[in-house]
Amino acid sequence: MTDSGANTARVSLRTLLWLAIGILVTLFAVSAAFSVYGRLAVRAAVDDLSEQLLPAQRAVAELTTSYVNQETGQRGYALTGEPQFLEPYDAGRRDAAALHTRLDTLLAEDAAAQEALQTTVEAAETWRIRAAEPEIPRAATTRANRIGSRRRPGRARCCSTTCAHGSRH
Repeated sequence: MTDSGANTARVSLRTLLWLAIGILVTLFAVSAAFSVYGRLAVRAAVDDLSEQLLPAQRAVAELTTSYVNQETGQRGYALTGEPQFLEPYDAGRRDAAALHTRLDTLLAEDAAAQEALQTTVEAAETWRIRAAEPEIPRAATTRANRIGSRRRPGRARCCSTTCAHGSRH
């Protein structure tokens, strides 16, 4: 009887050992599967980031620059009346139109981003219609008046009776 009891214990120990090895192999396989799945998910996120989000981020930065250029050109022209100050305004308008198209394509699958882009486009258009477009002809008229007043005989270039250098006119 003792012999069969020791034999049973040996079989049980062997079975227990194989069971432990099986559990470890199963855990290793499950861990490897989750690792592969995680790597694939990270790879998909990196692809999405590099193909869509980073180009869109760059385009948004360029769009911001084009809006700043438009405002700079409009303000420069309003202050000086010099036509060369309209170059950044015109270039900014062209760039913004191209960037709107590019962003529409890049953000086609993102409804929230499309809505934000549309809001931005509408705000820029409102600024252009209400502020920039009326101010540009007004600055041109002011410049023409200043040039005309300079050409009148007997009139000083400055608007006061005493020039900056102290001469009386």
